[in-house]
Amino acid sequence: MKTFLRHSILISISALLSWWLFLFQSHDASPRNPDPEPFVMALTPVLDNAPPSPVLEEPPAPEHEHEAAHEQDSAATGPPPPEAGTSSGSEDGEIAHEAADPTEHAEEMDGMEEIEELEESDSSAAAVMADQGLLAAAEKEISGESRKGFSSVFLASAEEQLKIGKFFGELIVLVPKAAINPDNPNPYYFRVSLDQESPQVEHVQGSPPLQQFRQYRDLFNYPYDQLPDVLRELRRSVLARNEVYLFGALIPPQEWALAMDRRRRVLDESGRDLSEVEQFVLRYVRSSDGSYDFHVEAIHFSDGTKINPAP
Repeated sequence: MKTFLRHSILISISALLSWWLFLFQSHDASPRNPDPEPFVMALTPVLDNAPPSPVLEEPPAPEHEHEAAHEQDSAATGPPPPEAGTSSGSEDGEIAHEAADPTEHAEEMDGMEEIEELEESDSSAAAVMADQGLLAAAEKEISGESRKGFSSVFLASAEEQLKIGKFFGELIVLVPKAAINPDNPNPYYFRVSLDQESPQVEHVQGSPPLQQFRQYRDLFNYPYDQLPDVLRELRRSVLARNEVYLFGALIPPQEWALAMDRRRRVLDESGRDLSEVEQFVLRYVRSSDGSYDFHVEAIHFSDGTKINPAP
């Protein structure tokens, strides 16, 4: 009997010590691994005006993803991610949208003087994208230096994303949230190698070049099953949607310069002023030689009127 009591006491003491060492936590104790403070990059996404697609936080099978638009940034598209586009309910689906600042609804952007100096004799896309004055104005606008009170929307189909990206020299990337954490010693991201005949998904060590590209087409705005195979593979590089910071095509200055020129030409023909504009709607148009240009499909004005230029 004494032996039984002795063993019972020892077992009780052992259990109490184990609970104290491994399970007990003082209410005053601070967490050993506090969550890092959030870090926000200065990018601006291209938004989507079309009705949002159903959002699947964790799709059971990536092949059936159909995710809607994400964070908005404001500069020439939306709020604090990159600047990009928006979809406006056309049959082609997605777009790139330049977000307007509601406090500056009727303000002209800087750099319009440079645009006016473009040679009217050569309005080809190649000539426009090589014009140094217009490129400077485009860089100023997409960097956020130029403040304006209107938005721009770019329409395109999901299937065209690789062709558009290759023609304009875009960078198509998937950036994990961990890549923008300043405390991460080994950041990385994924991109599509558009310079190869057969594009491949590449794993890139280092921080993504988001500061050089502040406008982008948000690829989350397009139906997943309509994207080219390599873009679906890129999306699967990080399966959890809430771990992705950016899945998009980063727009370079020459592409933005072409959009600026096309919207300016149509506005001049309308006889209206830039300060009256609320939104430009442009569509990517592919030529028989594989090159791309923009067609201005509509200009919406702040007084509720709009014009629809002929193709």
